[in-house]
Amino acid sequence: MAFEELLVQERLLKAGDLLRFDGPWGDPYTNKVFRVTRTETTQRVRLGALSAPTRQHVIDIDDIGLNPEHKLFAYEVRVGVGQGLVKVYARWPTNDFTRQLQDPNFQINPADDDLKLIGFSDHVSSPFEDPRFRWFWVKDQLPSFLALADSGTLAVPMYQKVRLRFIVNILGLVEETDSQTLQKVQSGELFVSTAQHYELLGRRAV
Repeated sequence: MAFEELLVQERLLKAGDLLRFDGPWGDPYTNKVFRVTRTETTQRVRLGALSAPTRQHVIDIDDIGLNPEHKLFAYEVRVGVGQGLVKVYARWPTNDFTRQLQDPNFQINPADDDLKLIGFSDHVSSPFEDPRFRWFWVKDQLPSFLALADSGTLAVPMYQKVRLRFIVNILGLVEETDSQTLQKVQSGELFVSTAQHYELLGRRAV
């Protein structure tokens, strides 16, 4: 699993591109380079609501089919957030917020006025029309969730509609075995997209 927020928009991967999986992704992906053989792109819109008293909502990724069913496929997913005072947090696995700080005193908590301001995406950073919140996903990853919460300010109504746009790029993969290509990837001579596993960056790896 890899979550990231793109500072500038990047095109979706296409046939012929290379994708490297760094970290403990499991068999057959861990620390290997794959070539994209084909792609199929689809999208969907998820509608929901935040209402009193919690004004929060959790989406189970399994429930909306955004995880591959077969090996040697990967999903490149972009998420755009509709207008409104809604914050979106990635949780993986289960209750571990992936984009939090390493200091245990500053762990994400959407219900806390200060700690909810860490590690979120919103309409400003990842607009509905131009999604920049991206993740890569392969078969048999641990359960993942998107937690939605409002800003908690007095200006927010007690009931708020939520729109999330998911662009799903389904990637067919084959392991790259050409030694010259792999040497160029290793040296940085050849560009390769990287799916860096969360455990390489998260606090559990410290």
